[in-house]
Amino acid sequence: MVIQQRGKSISLIGAILQLLLAGAVAIIARSTDSEAGKAVTWFLAAGVPLWVLACFMFYCRQLEKREAREIDEITAAGATSTTIFAKDDQENLRPAASRVKFMDRWIAPIFAVVWALLQAAAGLMTLSYMSGRSPERIESPETGIIFLLLAAFMAFLFSRYCLGMSERAEWRILRATGGYLFANVLTMTGVAAAMVAAWQGIAEVDYVVAYAVGIIQLVLAGEVILNFLLDIYRPRVAGQENRFSFDSRLFNIVAQPGQVGHSMAEAINYQFGFEVSKSWFYQLLAKAIVPLLVFGALIIVAMTSIVVVDEGQKCVVLHLGQPRTGPDGTIQSGVLNPGLHLKWPWPIDSVRRFNTDQVYTILLGVGEARTQAQRESAFIKGKEFYIWDQDHGAMEERNFLIAAPPRTGENKVGVAGQNEPPPVNVVKIVVSVQYKIGNVFDYGFNFTQPEKLIESIASREMTHYCASATLDEPVGTGQPDRPEGLMTFGQGKAAARLQTLIQQATNKEMGDGAVKIVAVGFQAVHPPKEVAPDFEQVLEAERRQEAAIYEAQADANKILSKAAGDPNAARRLLLAIRKSQELETLRDLLGKPTFDKRLAESITQADNDILKLQQDVSRQVLMGQAEESPADKGGTPTQNLLAEYRQYRGALEDLRKLAAAGKSAELKTMLDDRIAAVSTDADQQLREAKGEPAVIVARAVADRWKLELGEMARAETFESNLAAYRASPQVFMLDRWLDTWDAVLPKTIKYVLATDRSKLRLWMDWTQTTKLMGEAPYTGPKVDTGSK
Repeated sequence: MVIQQRGKSISLIGAILQLLLAGAVAIIARSTDSEAGKAVTWFLAAGVPLWVLACFMFYCRQLEKREAREIDEITAAGATSTTIFAKDDQENLRPAASRVKFMDRWIAPIFAVVWALLQAAAGLMTLSYMSGRSPERIESPETGIIFLLLAAFMAFLFSRYCLGMSERAEWRILRATGGYLFANVLTMTGVAAAMVAAWQGIAEVDYVVAYAVGIIQLVLAGEVILNFLLDIYRPRVAGQENRFSFDSRLFNIVAQPGQVGHSMAEAINYQFGFEVSKSWFYQLLAKAIVPLLVFGALIIVAMTSIVVVDEGQKCVVLHLGQPRTGPDGTIQSGVLNPGLHLKWPWPIDSVRRFNTDQVYTILLGVGEARTQAQRESAFIKGKEFYIWDQDHGAMEERNFLIAAPPRTGENKVGVAGQNEPPPVNVVKIVVSVQYKIGNVFDYGFNFTQPEKLIESIASREMTHYCASATLDEPVGTGQPDRPEGLMTFGQGKAAARLQTLIQQATNKEMGDGAVKIVAVGFQAVHPPKEVAPDFEQVLEAERRQEAAIYEAQADANKILSKAAGDPNAARRLLLAIRKSQELETLRDLLGKPTFDKRLAESITQADNDILKLQQDVSRQVLMGQAEESPADKGGTPTQNLLAEYRQYRGALEDLRKLAAAGKSAELKTMLDDRIAAVSTDADQQLREAKGEPAVIVARAVADRWKLELGEMARAETFESNLAAYRASPQVFMLDRWLDTWDAVLPKTIKYVLATDRSKLRLWMDWTQTTKLMGEAPYTGPKVDTGSK
């Protein structure tokens, strides 16, 4: 009877504690506006009837024990084996025992059904309420954390005490109440964890805990109903302990996991046929298994709290699977740079890694991968060759449409009976786009497949940009943004422009700095293999034409070099002479009807010359021989010549404006000034010229000075000779006579004889000396000299 009295007291204390816990959690939930706290309040309140039922059941058993003791005392006092009452009246004489049977057979099952319906209603109400709401901010969560943990600790101690008492059969009813209270402890701990998360800015945990409590109540209701149904059909065996329907087996497994181990041990003993659970190893393992599991779990949790970020990587810390956001919804800082870092253990925090230094490559214009068998034909001695008229490469190359430039003027050739050429060209274009990850938040969390998005953006920009490109022709003036020479000279410029366009598009659609386009390159630009031979013939003809043009330019440069010593100087001299002649012609025609026509022709010719020079400059820029925008007087000779032509064109335009305005006087003055300046410039350039004409002019100048100075010397010598002649004519004439002999026979020995020539006798040796070949016999043909 004392045992039942103690059980009744514990049940009454449990009911009061359950009611106090429900009230405390309700106050905390109301003050913090916690949805999880509101759900747990209903869960706690539903436990009060269970404790009250346990209290009544213990009270009924207490009365049964008292009744049985009184009957035993009466029986012992009569000293006979029979009582004064009839045997048929035994049931009526034991009302307390009948009451216990009635409670166990009817009241407990009915209570289980009603209590299960109550739990189901509370769970459905919680889930229905939460389904229409979104996670909201908890007000002052730190104030309720301590009270919740303190209440949960007190409930934990009391639940463990009740579960310990339930080990005895007399207190078995406390197993249901103790297990339910332990489940309440777990839910209160969940509310405390939700408030801790809300304190850290994560409101979703409170939402999840509220949902979980509603699901737990529905599961409990289903288990109780299932227990009730099974209890109806369970056979009753005398002496066997009955388990009430409201006693949750799921809660008991959570509250007393050791019972599961005991059941497993009994199953092992049965299978092996001897008491395995009584061996020393099993006993040691049974004692150490829980500490080992706890220690292992702690080690695993501690390991998940350490994050090692490798070089070239960045990691984003995810709180409950999502990056941390502020009150305004923006993503807050949570990027880990290379090094060792700490975080909350998994599953509270996790990390997502991004290789920010890795260069990712996307290929545009390719299809499926080609098999090794398909690629074997392109291999020669183990090396793969890329030939236009054969399939090549690791990927299939797709066709790309490029608009064909219109054919006008001399390029427009029509043949009767033939169709016009198609407006587009079909080519194979393969472009590689290389990028790095920049802003990891914009790249990794705003899009589900950022790689596919980048590929789509790059493909779109390539299609828009390259669709109007030319294959190997310059676009000319008026189309500065149109790509040109995509197969030959324009790939570098087109790649740089395409890189800029892709970067701008990704910044617009993915956010500034989400990715950085580091390189764009054309890996292949060629016609399909079906037309490759014909295309090669066209290219060969164009190369021959270019070779002829270069040879003609080389010959022209030789001629210009002979004319002025340098081709560019010759062109400048030609321009100066042409300007001088043209302006003089315009001055002669001033006031005549043909003036305007001749001026217009001069302007047209200047425009044509400027266009040709612009093409030459564009070719030099494409070949890397010149810059697009050189500094003043810092360009190539062709660019400087183009600048002079433009100045000349501007001067002609000024003349046209004055002529159109009818200002004849100002027009004549401008023509005179221009002609004087141009003539001076032409004379200066002619003097600086170093070609064959300059050599001829220099020789003429030298001959002139030689002749002039010689005549001046002769004039001055005549004066001095005349004075000498007047002084001594005979001596002067003798001196002149000797000078003449010396001039006529400079290397001959001359003898001066001071005697009379009639008295002079000459002796001469006419003997012929032997020469080098004098003794050689003559073996040639005889020559008839005509002598007989």
